[in-house]
Amino acid sequence: MYVEATCSHLAYSVFHVLVHLFRCPNLENARPEDTQVNVRTRWEMLEKQIVATGFCDGTTMNNPFKSSLTYTAFTPWLGQDTRLNDVVPKTEMLKGLSQKDRAASSRGWMNVDEDAILQALDSKAPRKENLIKACNALGVSDIGSRTDLISRLEELLLYKDLYPKMFVKLQKTGGGVLHMTCIHSVVYYQSALWWQESARDHGDALLSFKHPPTVYVSDIAGRVARHVNNRTNQQFFQPHDGRLCANTEENIQAALEKSLHVQFPWVTSVGLSSRSASHDQIPRSVNRFSSMHPVTGTSARFSLYDRFHQKNQRRPGELLRSLKLVPDLAALVKSSAAEQINRELSSSRYSLCQMNDQHYMFTLRLYFHHHNNNINEKYTNKLKQLAKQALHVDISGKLRFGSQAERSQIPPADEEAHYTETDYCEFTVTMFPVSPDNKDKLLELYTGRRNERQIITYFDNNPVTIRDLKSICPQHFLDAEIAPKPRLPWLTDDVVNSRVVQIASQGPNTVALSTNTFMIWHREWQANRNIPDEEIAPLENTEKVLWPRIVGGTVGPEWGNHYILWVFDIPGKELRVYDSTSSNFTIESDDMDMLRNIFRHHDSLNGWKVSSAQTWKQNDRVNCGVFVCTMAELDMRAAKIGEETLHYGQLCHLLLYHASCLVRNLASEDFPSCVETKDDQGPTAHCIARDICACIFQKSGKRAMHSHIKRVEWIQCDYCDGWLHSDCAGVDVSALDKDAPFSCGCHLPVPYPYESTHEALRTGLVADLIEDREILKLQNDLLAGTVRSHRLFLYNNPTFSLKMKAMNERRFCVFGEKQTTAIIEKTFAVLKLDRSEVRNVSFVLDVITPEVTILILKKLEGFSRYQAEMTFARDWGLCKDVDDKDDKVSLF
Repeated sequence: MYVEATCSHLAYSVFHVLVHLFRCPNLENARPEDTQVNVRTRWEMLEKQIVATGFCDGTTMNNPFKSSLTYTAFTPWLGQDTRLNDVVPKTEMLKGLSQKDRAASSRGWMNVDEDAILQALDSKAPRKENLIKACNALGVSDIGSRTDLISRLEELLLYKDLYPKMFVKLQKTGGGVLHMTCIHSVVYYQSALWWQESARDHGDALLSFKHPPTVYVSDIAGRVARHVNNRTNQQFFQPHDGRLCANTEENIQAALEKSLHVQFPWVTSVGLSSRSASHDQIPRSVNRFSSMHPVTGTSARFSLYDRFHQKNQRRPGELLRSLKLVPDLAALVKSSAAEQINRELSSSRYSLCQMNDQHYMFTLRLYFHHHNNNINEKYTNKLKQLAKQALHVDISGKLRFGSQAERSQIPPADEEAHYTETDYCEFTVTMFPVSPDNKDKLLELYTGRRNERQIITYFDNNPVTIRDLKSICPQHFLDAEIAPKPRLPWLTDDVVNSRVVQIASQGPNTVALSTNTFMIWHREWQANRNIPDEEIAPLENTEKVLWPRIVGGTVGPEWGNHYILWVFDIPGKELRVYDSTSSNFTIESDDMDMLRNIFRHHDSLNGWKVSSAQTWKQNDRVNCGVFVCTMAELDMRAAKIGEETLHYGQLCHLLLYHASCLVRNLASEDFPSCVETKDDQGPTAHCIARDICACIFQKSGKRAMHSHIKRVEWIQCDYCDGWLHSDCAGVDVSALDKDAPFSCGCHLPVPYPYESTHEALRTGLVADLIEDREILKLQNDLLAGTVRSHRLFLYNNPTFSLKMKAMNERRFCVFGEKQTTAIIEKTFAVLKLDRSEVRNVSFVLDVITPEVTILILKKLEGFSRYQAEMTFARDWGLCKDVDDKDDKVSLF
């Protein structure tokens, strides 16, 4: 399973190369050795050339290992055990090789109307007859779909010597780097490209593998499937040409309706069963394309789109290449891992682009080598800590438990190996199905302005509010497209207790105790050394008790920062402790005495055993709550699980699942009523912040700030009836008291006295009122979009409105020179920005300084954002100098 990415940051590379290499090849200069390369020999010669350079440079000696620069000079790299053999395809020169001899057709292609071809390529829906006409004129094949024709035309236009106008228009001056990673971000294949990436480069890579991947995810999945199948007589991507199911009207319609889901048994068992065979144990067929993959155990291969590109396809059949159709697989694949590599490479872009070709290639390979080593070392060390036993790499390249000597104990291929099937089940999203109806309830509950503190339901004595639900499933988790890896929430005590109670109610004779129960009983135990009978009466006839606990505190057992789960299995006389960090299995003796007293109706736990239950593991510090809820449910199901570490995508699904379960029995009429809001009616809606050019969504002509925000919240002033966007007002409408009046500031006296601000100015610098962490948080919130600002928008889009930009540049602070300088100096020091960079100076003066000033006014005067903006606009008759005798500071 591989995810591809091309490093667009290196697309415009600069190398000292011969000019003829960027000219279009033709039948006269094309040689067989230009379409393949011996990886082992080429890299050995490259290493020798680099070593010899140190001896030959500065002398009259020629480097004996220097080789001529050819179309295959940018040699790919993949490991010895990964590639089919040392000679791998490198057919990049064929990107522009025409179907017929150039000399024979020179009269035709020299008179090509370049503008007409550009118009056809730039069209969103080009007509096929126009593309066929262009292919015939340029001498390339006109057979295939529109996508195939466009691909051939774009490949041919990469050569400046043939089509200078189209070359400049398309900006095809460098190919960058094609790299392929597994789901863990380990790079298996990397190849520097002369020209822009095409399906041919992907095909070269896939045909180089000894065992081609079962699933290949890219942004041009359809083109890759068609190209590779054409090169392999339609054998590589099968069945269904690499689609997930047959290309039928019924399947396409089901995909459109989002009711089509595909399951493959090998997805949930990849690398988890001891039955995974070595490479040599897989039966080999005569045709290597029909051989089973040694890990997945299937000969099928699929070419799929990642979630960022699957919506951009016009052909209906391409819907069946969507990764979302296989939920279990989509939960494993992280396309952002490849993009992270691109971002890391971009930091070295300038240095790489100034290297000659051999240093460039060697540095790239060295980078990917260290990248892979870091990932493997972290994973190995983590396994050693969890397993506390030796590890080794077997002959198939997998980590195995045991000593190195066990590597030779793999049964011969001709002997039948006997394996025992594990009883443990691994995580799959199908184990925790999310009901669409319950998800719709969450969407409806989060829509509009509601009192988030109002209780919407109870589970026993545990209340649940909208705020509790958002702690387990924030609103952006329900959006169709969310930013990569938003921060996961910290669950509240009420939502954990409520979910465990709900789970316990689904089983017979099962009771759930809350985290608060332990605190109450612990105080009772400390005072009287006995828990009253009436309090423990519900436990008398029960068979199982689920008890979430908060541990990890230093003050006492009542406090902590980590959730664990105690499960009392009364018929089995066992206390199972679930801890996702494997660090809190010990029960203090005094706590054990209290438990014996609580369970005195069950022989005071005599003959019981305390066991550390198998549990899935967490690799962060915030998700212990979701693990407690999940382990409670799995224990109720009597499911046996392994010690699998859950990744980000799986945790997101679990959070959504538990939140949807909590609203399962709720009806719409149970929801808190919406507070009065106003829908954005486009040009007819008026935010009073626009009057002072401080609106977050203000417009310039037909363009609007933050136009990607489709739904905005409004709030109305109860004094002047003016409307404000909630972002412009600077308030959280869900947290406002419905019965309390809201004021935009129109009720305040004019001129406003600013008593607190004057007092602060007399005592010292107002910059001291803001802590360093507040400035750092402000910067992070602005850059992440948590806090929206028209100043940051104008900073990032300076041509949006020069008039607005000039106006805001004059409003960068309301204090005098001394106070303003102190704020600016503190901002530079905290953010550690280089003053020599003009853009950094502009960022501090135009964005951060006024935003820090707003924070100061909020602290001193209790202003909202809009009220502070009014101070900048000097709209309250405050355009006067206040002469303070102590420090001579001018305010306003």
